[in-house]
Amino acid sequence: MNFFDFAWSTTLQMTKKTPNELKILLHDDLRYPYLGKDSRGYVLHLIKPKKLDKENVSFQGLRFNFHNQLHKKIIWYLFKSSVYHLSMHSLLSDFSSYSKWARRKQLSLSTFVVSLLEDVIINKHLGSSFPWAIAEIAYANAITYLRMKSVEELPNNASRVMASALTKYNVGKVKGTLKDELLTDVKAITSILEKKLRKTPH
Repeated sequence: MNFFDFAWSTTLQMTKKTPNELKILLHDDLRYPYLGKDSRGYVLHLIKPKKLDKENVSFQGLRFNFHNQLHKKIIWYLFKSSVYHLSMHSLLSDFSSYSKWARRKQLSLSTFVVSLLEDVIINKHLGSSFPWAIAEIAYANAITYLRMKSVEELPNNASRVMASALTKYNVGKVKGTLKDELLTDVKAITSILEKKLRKTPH
């Protein structure tokens, strides 16, 4: 696996941008990938495995045996999914357009809502323009779901609703048991997202 070459070739293919318009950085000390910005444009901060010993690596906060084929597949699919996801955000997302709406709102909640809405847009685009990526993204979503805490373990209702809306939208289920009134909120949120997905143009 050549993570850097894959990231560059795939990002340029999906975005049609030139190497001068964006930057890709690989880190072995991050827990999650993220999209940043510098004076030139977007910066994709991706995660590469960190060697622990002759057999084991650390990746996204998890320990893997690099000689185990299933472990290698999980690493590779998680990495590829993050490349697809951040590439689409760098192409389609304009987070500044939400700045007026987000004023005087709770930062964590407004950030979550914006992220979910933008994910709807990029998922629609991925499905229509890059259908070959969907299976790997679904695999990565399933792994992410397994890693998440049950909703009962989360500290407050806001966290429970946000986590549940995310998993309900991405994998179709809530992890754990949610109170009826919170589950109603989650179903309402995912219903809105699904309607937006149907209305969003290709």
